[in-house]
Amino acid sequence: MSSTIIPKQNSWSLVSDVLFKAQWMRFLPLDGMIVYPLLIQAATHKQNLEEVVSYLKRHLVFQKDKDLVNRREAELRLIYERSGYSYPETVEELLDLIIRFGLLRKITCEDKTRLALIDCGCIPSPENVLNLTRREIQILEAIRTRS
Repeated sequence: MSSTIIPKQNSWSLVSDVLFKAQWMRFLPLDGMIVYPLLIQAATHKQNLEEVVSYLKRHLVFQKDKDLVNRREAELRLIYERSGYSYPETVEELLDLIIRFGLLRKITCEDKTRLALIDCGCIPSPENVLNLTRREIQILEAIRTRS
């Protein structure tokens, strides 16, 4: 998959349009929905990945046992397991999941690792990454039709 870095101006709006149209936010854990815009900002400002992870570790508190409290998160856990992914419990696992989904990529530049945005045309659809049931795909298509 080819990918390029998106220019700083309007990077969040370009990426968010693609993500929302593809309905990716339906398939990110709640922590991912909070963290993803911050990761896009870090990528556009070419921040060191180690610093980003350190910041998130200091400020993000992962909720334990979400699946016992929140039906949405329990459903996501099942979709992830069915698709060969693990539900993220740490910042590193969440970041790895977002990268494995193809929503961001990791690059090394001048001996520093950082995040890079994926060219909007290369962001995969959730149904191409996750093993969704026929019903989940129908719901996804119905939502896309209405938007």
